[in-house]
Amino acid sequence: MQFIVLGMHRSGTSMLTRLINLAGAYVGPEHLLLAPHEENPKGFWERRDTIMVNEAILQLHGCAWYSAAGWGDATTVGFSPAGYHFFGPVGASSPVATWMVGR
Repeated sequence: MQFIVLGMHRSGTSMLTRLINLAGAYVGPEHLLLAPHEENPKGFWERRDTIMVNEAILQLHGCAWYSAAGWGDATTVGFSPAGYHFFGPVGASSPVATWMVGR
């Protein structure tokens, strides 16, 4: 089983991802998680590799984490070649895996 947590910046995605993690879902090795920061002193629970895929998708559509104004047709989603191979290997080490994008 895989969980994907999506949400706007400062919308509670870190809290939800941590709750899912505490319930037993694997979020990945600690070195891939964003370090705690003054904005989130208990941690973001967001993986660096997930951020890279998210940013690649946004860039493909002329957007950034803070603006989707250039997206165009909202029904069109595109992935870079790295994105196609991302979701399988990321959760391969656990039957329950979690990714979070709170950008």
